[in-house]
Amino acid sequence: MESLRKLPRVLQRLTETALILVAMATVVVLIAVAVTDIGLDIPIQFTPDPDAYTLTSDSWGSGTILDGQGLTRFENRDGGLVALFLIAVLVYSVPAVLLLGLLRRFLRAVADGNPFTRENALAMRWIGLIVIIFGLVVQALQSVAAVVAMNTLTTEGIHIEARLTPDFAVVFVGLVVLVLAEAFVHGTNLQADADLTI
Repeated sequence: MESLRKLPRVLQRLTETALILVAMATVVVLIAVAVTDIGLDIPIQFTPDPDAYTLTSDSWGSGTILDGQGLTRFENRDGGLVALFLIAVLVYSVPAVLLLGLLRRFLRAVADGNPFTRENALAMRWIGLIVIIFGLVVQALQSVAAVVAMNTLTTEGIHIEARLTPDFAVVFVGLVVLVLAEAFVHGTNLQADADLTI
């Protein structure tokens, strides 16, 4: 039972460590992209030309690849590609830092034995909103990368596509967190009423 009481404090420490590691990794990646001449990868979605490949199975017969995904690496970089990569790094790292910071504050209150506070309810609301926005922005960024690839690449045997496909699982998780935040608001109000009656 004692170990369960220590769990919020342990999770708080792990969150603090993760926050530091994410911030350091972001700085290292941004510096590496700015000062080195490494190739950059952009995600693409494509449909292969059925005449360019064969796909057969003894059990199922012939098949067709309807949807493919992958990373395209370019050795020569231009300013637009570097900017797109830097934006992608920030789109992933900024929400991660914000989420970890909010989670650390939330876990600190839980570890101190005071989880039902207005600050925690607000933190949970922000966590839910950030998760939802992150899920939508990442898909939009991938679609922009695909449009850039469509407009700049010459391909044979495949057709590059740009599709906006929101990650509904991430959006759903964000909605669940928002519902939990409302439960915390209700718990906070009950706690305030109980404190007044004592």
